[in-house]
Amino acid sequence: MKNGNGIVVGATAVLALLALDATLPRALAADATGNAAPMNWHHGHGGPNGGGAEGAMMQVMHELGLSDAQKQQIHTLVKTARGQWQAAEGSGLSDLAALGNPADPNHAAAVQSAKTRAAQRIQDWSDLEQQIYGVLSTDQRARLPQLLADLQSRISARRSEWHAQQGSTP
Repeated sequence: MKNGNGIVVGATAVLALLALDATLPRALAADATGNAAPMNWHHGHGGPNGGGAEGAMMQVMHELGLSDAQKQQIHTLVKTARGQWQAAEGSGLSDLAALGNPADPNHAAAVQSAKTRAAQRIQDWSDLEQQIYGVLSTDQRARLPQLLADLQSRISARRSEWHAQQGSTP
């Protein structure tokens, strides 16, 4: 049973890392001159930018009425974080073979490494959101909880609709 749980944990960690990695390029889109592109934060369908807890703040950025200066500040924060995350990526998927094979002698170490990377990614994301929160005005900060509650309702409704279409239950 232990090996089966290791597969689930390892696969979950890999999926979490891949989902987070897929989020950032969309959030950091820039035009050919290097200027920040329009902030289209919410167009993903999974992971942090499409329903996960991480990245919820990014999904409601367009609803906060950010000034151009705030957009630029946020773009710079995200771009800097992305550079740091890419530099720290290192082994990333090099553990994939061991993660997917419980018989691999490196499986347990690969699972632990994936857990550590996933925890660090969550902390890094939280740190970034704290920095972004610091860019928001008092009014924007006051509106954020309601916008996040509305987002949660929309995500829940979409999930329910999807499950209804699939004939399954959540």
